[in-house]
Amino acid sequence: MMKERPCKVTIFFTMIHGKIAVGGVDIFTGKKQEAVFLPFNMVKMPIVKIIEMEVADIEGDGFVSAIMEDGSLFSTLKLPIEDKKIYNELMGLWEERGEKSVLFTLLKCMG
Repeated sequence: MMKERPCKVTIFFTMIHGKIAVGGVDIFTGKKQEAVFLPFNMVKMPIVKIIEMEVADIEGDGFVSAIMEDGSLFSTLKLPIEDKKIYNELMGLWEERGEKSVLFTLLKCMG
């Protein structure tokens, strides 16, 4: 965790006076993050889980019904309507699927 954001560490090194500099990339936004720690500091480590779901339906309001790994229905996922490019791409995949399945990969972290 860097600046309270879950990050993938890309570089770290020991600085003068024993401090440790860490650089990484936010796993959700892709923004670069940097932090400096003392060697005895406790550093939080995010627990990341990847969940793959098959889309069962997409409602007109952008809510997705997806089938979880255990067969249950997950209906609280909403497409990013404010990002028109991603929204249109996802809706296009859904509308042009034909006999194919559409899968979502959900990255879950910190809860």
